[in-house]
Amino acid sequence: EASETCKTGACVAAPAPGKVVINELVYDSAGPDTETFVELRGPAGMALAGFTLRGVNGADGKPYGSVALAGSVGSDGLFVVTHSKATGAVKAASDQASSAVDYQNGPDNVQLRWGDTVVDAVGYGTFGSGKTFAGETQATVDVIAGHSLARDDKGTDTDNNSKDFTDQAKPSPGAANPKPCTPKTCGAQNALCGTVSD
Repeated sequence: EASETCKTGACVAAPAPGKVVINELVYDSAGPDTETFVELRGPAGMALAGFTLRGVNGADGKPYGSVALAGSVGSDGLFVVTHSKATGAVKAASDQASSAVDYQNGPDNVQLRWGDTVVDAVGYGTFGSGKTFAGETQATVDVIAGHSLARDDKGTDTDNNSKDFTDQAKPSPGAANPKPCTPKTCGAQNALCGTVSD
């Protein structure tokens, strides 16, 4: 496997070829959940063989929705995995398609794995007693249908989902995420933005 190497006659875990993160996620599209996607951000040209996307059920911790990645990160540093029945702008942005890209509403989790190692993860929603949080540090919000969870325009990764992901009202598959909306930058246009930060 791509995530393994041979060392003294045995298969051992190989180091990941570069840093790649979940950059944007739509798990609940308006209408049927077919306009869903996971956008990754990483070094341009990096091969993704050996990486897998996987849901982790917030109710019972069981894995589901696994997608073995193929291809490589585009020259723009992005790679979009869409639902196989996606249409319009989502389909146009697709680098790989799978019907497994249908992750549940929160509380739930999506992980990016290199072999058996979790290299990035996002948990969203409210994880009460008996729920399984498999994201990073603290969960982010559970967004409404048609919105996405997105990092900022620089892809900032502090390993804390509540700080790294915000509600984005207009998903942007295959395009740079907008700068975070603040009262100073948005003014009267706040209604056009997702979550407004201080």
